[in-house]
Amino acid sequence: MTSKTTPFKCNSAPQITSGPTLTFTGGQSTPSPLQPPPSISVRFVFENCVRVTYLPTGKRQNPTTHSTNFDNQSPTPLQGYDRDEVLKSLPIVDAEVADTSTTMSSKSLKVKMSIDPESSHFSLKFFRASDSSLITSDYPTSAYTSTGSSVTHTQTLNPAKEFHVGLGDSPGRINRTSTKVFIKNVDAMGYTCSPEGSGKPLYKQWPIYSCYNAETETFYMIYYDTGSRGSVDLGYENSAFKGISKRVEFECGDLEYYFITGNSFAELNNTLAKIFGRPGCPTYRSVVGYNASSMMYADCDNIVNTLKEFNDKAKSYDIPVDGFYLSSGYTTHNQVRCVFNWDLEKVGGRPEQVFENNKGVIANVKPWLLECHPLFEELKSKGGFVKDANGEPVFEQCWSGGPNTSLPGCMVDFTTTAGYDFWVGKAREQLVNYGCTAIWVDNNEYECDGSGICGDGENKIPIGFIRPSQTLLMAQASLEALGGVEDKLVVTRAGGPGIQRYAGLTWTGDNRTSWSSLQWNTAQHSSLGVSGFPGVASDVGGFAGPRPDKELFIRWCQSALFTARFTIHSWNDDGTITEAWSYDDETVSIIRQIISVRRKFGPTFFALFKSASGEGGKDAERVLGGTGVPVTRPLMYHFPSDPNCLADTPEDDFDPSEQDVHLKDVASCDFLLGKNLLVCPIYKKGCIGRSVYLPQTSCGPNSRPTPWVEYSDTLSRMLKHLSVNTKSGPHIACGIHDYLPPLFVLGNSGLCYAGEDGSATVAMFVTDKLKPAEAMGWYPKFGWLLVKYDACKPNEPDFEAYAEEKVNVTVHFFRCMDEAVVPPILQYDTIEVHAEIKEFK
Repeated sequence: MTSKTTPFKCNSAPQITSGPTLTFTGGQSTPSPLQPPPSISVRFVFENCVRVTYLPTGKRQNPTTHSTNFDNQSPTPLQGYDRDEVLKSLPIVDAEVADTSTTMSSKSLKVKMSIDPESSHFSLKFFRASDSSLITSDYPTSAYTSTGSSVTHTQTLNPAKEFHVGLGDSPGRINRTSTKVFIKNVDAMGYTCSPEGSGKPLYKQWPIYSCYNAETETFYMIYYDTGSRGSVDLGYENSAFKGISKRVEFECGDLEYYFITGNSFAELNNTLAKIFGRPGCPTYRSVVGYNASSMMYADCDNIVNTLKEFNDKAKSYDIPVDGFYLSSGYTTHNQVRCVFNWDLEKVGGRPEQVFENNKGVIANVKPWLLECHPLFEELKSKGGFVKDANGEPVFEQCWSGGPNTSLPGCMVDFTTTAGYDFWVGKAREQLVNYGCTAIWVDNNEYECDGSGICGDGENKIPIGFIRPSQTLLMAQASLEALGGVEDKLVVTRAGGPGIQRYAGLTWTGDNRTSWSSLQWNTAQHSSLGVSGFPGVASDVGGFAGPRPDKELFIRWCQSALFTARFTIHSWNDDGTITEAWSYDDETVSIIRQIISVRRKFGPTFFALFKSASGEGGKDAERVLGGTGVPVTRPLMYHFPSDPNCLADTPEDDFDPSEQDVHLKDVASCDFLLGKNLLVCPIYKKGCIGRSVYLPQTSCGPNSRPTPWVEYSDTLSRMLKHLSVNTKSGPHIACGIHDYLPPLFVLGNSGLCYAGEDGSATVAMFVTDKLKPAEAMGWYPKFGWLLVKYDACKPNEPDFEAYAEEKVNVTVHFFRCMDEAVVPPILQYDTIEVHAEIKEFK
């Protein structure tokens, strides 16, 4: 029997029911006394944001949400927040009511809700309030439909002018237009992340995308607040009747989404962070340092000897190790994985004794208990598992340890008090009390039977509605267990929107070792980053498959140097372990220098994380981008007016015999660290250099190109390489021994560094005397540092520096104007900065 798709219809003129909210309650094409009429409402949340709610049955099927958290309330209730109670303070809007439409307007956004006179179908149009220019609109007929289970939302699309980005870590190019992405948490071991795998589901269930319309120069974002699986079609299918459109479908529940508009991608992220609550901030050490890992370390028979050998080698090669991701082999019980079960005989002692006091232990945990787990019956008796309709635990085949191995087990239900409290208690007892400083939440996709029931008492709901909520609460419980640990951190593999409140970092899962993964992991970082998760990275060197050769490994490290996390992690097919000393002395020397540069960039890295987390105030928001913005960003994020940054060169338009192949994919595979540092990785085998594309803020016939300064990591090398580029496509020689990929700094900006003793150093690149130059960083010793330089006084340079306490700062000024190479005009040493100079904003 096939289900009938029923479009929403309204039998009466639209009515405003209360405040800035518009609600329609209508009939159906075939009225039924057994099914109430559907309803749809539009509510202004902020001046630039509305929430649209379509209820196919006229009432909510899931009245709560775990994702939205407007007031940054913590902890998230196990049953979630009431979807209507979270909207407390709403803006004042104007409304104009007509026979077949109603228009609601704020200072930023205008929404027109119409009933088509012929079809009686309901649809929305969104306009920029300042000039009434159209941002986007629903498809005029059948914009909102239901089959009785699944729900859909359809909008118009101009594929030549609209560029879409986001939708989590799904593989493919940065521009999602003309693609279809499946919204589903999947454990995709050794996945393909190249465009050939575009749209395939991966670890994040992330129904958020942003759009830039190059014709109208408008930005908007849509976030679908649902835990249901589904798909987002951004022009992939072409209907002979409807043409090309955007169609979103979810397999169960209601349809509720937030529509956000702004003047930039950063403004969209700022608003999204207000909806989710501020992202969590990882620790300085976890961001700046090198964190080691390998499945093989924990899988060996005697972990302590293996890790002692690792520690000894790291010391002998002078490789600083700041943390260790301990894979789940430490939990073995009768040769299978049993979470929270330290195999002390295998490990050889408490973690802090094994890893030494200067290394953070990041322990791997998984959200299930095998039936053979010593604690299984205890949690079963308390009702802490996902259950069936009869209240019995639902059994799944859960990974038990080796490749392609599984045993019966049950998933912990974190929406129950028993499951949540069990997790917090055991994590404290078996991880925190054993010296762990961080928790690595792994295999948390909840790929379980959709018929399972979650929750306590009357708050029961099918797991098909809330799979990502289980992962969010798992991260929250893990963070709660860490309590007052100084360097506490939760790292997650899977998740959905809102989990970034509790998990400070994520990675793209079990990537396959290949040149293709090195290249296309970057697009994954950018896609998830612009969707609201600031700290995203991938396993350096690749996780699954063959061990990388020397060239691939070094190139991978060069690129990962500027990503949110630097972790070399592997499970190589031949049983080897990928490490800095896996090759030869030259490789060790190169990796040592790469790690040194990463630590030097610590203040810049951490300032970006602090700003993304809403810490740092207005100055941080202005200089670094604001709350919720990603640490690493695609080129289109800051250069949407440059068409070369919006989409990669189509295959038909690219001739590799005439151009460097790196230029073909710059929109997806080159990236920005913050606003000011352009990273151009080398991701093709055998290349000893590459051509780069330098984005331009203005692309008109008489426009002045954006000044970019080539960067190196030391003062002497910087002076040697310093240049201003006015044409796109300079070729940069870069062998593996150079240890840095081609880098460029945006004119009139600066970078903050840390010396080996934690001292503060700033490099200011002045390219336009009419604009101020600024640099901002965060230092462990004294906190925020903001340096401003006024280039209008080149002979008497003036600057301001603000910090939270007295600090000595070394500032290097590089003046590069009029397309000429000029040595630094001034160099300040040991400038004393006092907190009382100016209150930090």
